[in-house]
Amino acid sequence: MRYMFLFLLTLSLCAGAQQAHPVVDSLKRSLTRAKSDGEKVSLLGDLAQILMTTDRASADAYGQQLTEVAERSRDRKLIIRALLLNGKRISVLGSFKGNTEKAMALYGEALAVARENKLDDETFSSHLALSAAYRSIPDADKALSHCNEAHSYIGPSTSDSLKVLGMLEYGAVYTARREKLLALRSFFAALRLAEEKGLVRLQRQSYSYLAGFYSSIEEYDRAIDYGVRALELRRTMPDLQARYNQVEDMTSIGNMYGYKKNYGMARSYFAQAVRLADSLKFAPLKMSAYIGMLNNYLYAAQPEQALAFFNGADTLKAYLRGFGYDGIIDQAYGYIYTDLNKFDSAFYYYARSAPLFENGLNIASRYSFYVQMGRLHNKAGHLAQSIDYYGKARALATQMNDLKAQQAVVIELDTLYQKTGNYKEALAMTALSLGYRDSLDQLGKEKDLMQIEAADELDRQQRLDAQQKEQKEKRHRIQYLGITIAIAASFLLLAMTGFFRVSQKAIRLVGFFSFLMFFEFLFLLFKKSIATITQGEPWKDLAFMIALAAVLLPLHHWVEEKAIHYLVKKRTRRTVGETRVVREAEEVG
Repeated sequence: MRYMFLFLLTLSLCAGAQQAHPVVDSLKRSLTRAKSDGEKVSLLGDLAQILMTTDRASADAYGQQLTEVAERSRDRKLIIRALLLNGKRISVLGSFKGNTEKAMALYGEALAVARENKLDDETFSSHLALSAAYRSIPDADKALSHCNEAHSYIGPSTSDSLKVLGMLEYGAVYTARREKLLALRSFFAALRLAEEKGLVRLQRQSYSYLAGFYSSIEEYDRAIDYGVRALELRRTMPDLQARYNQVEDMTSIGNMYGYKKNYGMARSYFAQAVRLADSLKFAPLKMSAYIGMLNNYLYAAQPEQALAFFNGADTLKAYLRGFGYDGIIDQAYGYIYTDLNKFDSAFYYYARSAPLFENGLNIASRYSFYVQMGRLHNKAGHLAQSIDYYGKARALATQMNDLKAQQAVVIELDTLYQKTGNYKEALAMTALSLGYRDSLDQLGKEKDLMQIEAADELDRQQRLDAQQKEQKEKRHRIQYLGITIAIAASFLLLAMTGFFRVSQKAIRLVGFFSFLMFFEFLFLLFKKSIATITQGEPWKDLAFMIALAAVLLPLHHWVEEKAIHYLVKKRTRRTVGETRVVREAEEVG
């Protein structure tokens, strides 16, 4: 079932997460005020990508303008950046034929310019972009090759952000290669570096990758844990785009609950995403949640509810028609009517959707379409046509190297050949099915082992984090003890100035530093204690510091003045007394 609406779901997430008219308007205003070519390239890149799924003509125009600004600057770094941004923009619609290849051509051109001009960071970024492109084909071996090439360019000047992105890409490539333990370690390494360097957005991205990783090994509870962490971190980000992207996070969590077959919680998150989109007053944001709701009914085998929902989803259908995806709407109706055993309606809608899937989409989407057509013909009693479509699906499944997809198809073909009396072909399909089953059983064992290894790696990471926390706390305790001893020593020195021949200037200097250290230490302790209340909220921290300063500063000055005045007075009396004794001794003499 999860194959059936993969394209529709991916499309909606891209579109819903990136469209934001207030953001677009803000970027356009910023573009009119931009002075440097670097600013213009960044703003044009953002506009081109955001508009890619809503206004392709405008996106292409901004992409062309982006290229022209970079070329006129003759700045090689800007030229490379423009090529990468345009490639990323095109890859947004990578499910369409040819788009991935176009993006890869731009990434390759960026790599050539970077190498020619010996720009290490730009070479690194170009290799990472190519790795992600090959991973989407999928070609995990070439993706790994580009990942390795990228990391050979890491140097002392490489930014921490690039290092984190490199680790995340390694994790994604290892996941594609089914080297799950290496993937998990890469994701954790990226998360640790992002946390250490305070890179909040990359920390959130690391959580999302970890959620996807645990979902891939069907550890849905842990996947949801990381999905929720990503959402909570996104909520701390102050910019408007982060508010829009929360809808994507909520929908992702809803989908994971759907995979877990907890349909009630899935609907809860989808409804929450819709409410947030409504509060932001931007309808396209709701599309990803609507798609999630539709898929949720289909996962739960509730076609009547799915039909009622889709019939009422006028906003969703208008949105898809708005940029030429009528075929996706027809596909959804075809699938629902197949489940309802209304075959004439199902054939009608699938016939309408066929041109898009046959000519416009990638292999995974065509595989889904052929499987659905085979399923429909089988239920309708058209066995020969069903065998034909499942045969097409089998060829694509082999091309995708997807064992589960291949097994699912040959099982259907086995049943169909038996129904038609072609026992020779049925026996061949049975043998293939058993072979796939053995391979999948082996993968199942590897998955079980991976779950154990993943749990062990997580426990190991938690132990390391606990050790690092304990070492940090121990270091802090030693520092606090040292500061306390230093303050005590300074006050002891201050007290001793009242008993020895010391100038008033020295007394005031020692007193100033002693009280300064003491009250600043108090300020530090109060601030540390109040952190659990303020939770890092800037206005709360500011209010607390103002209130604390209003109390401690006058107290500091008053105590310091009284203490130093007392010591100076005492030293003066002692000096006067000593002088009198000396004079009396002289007179007696």
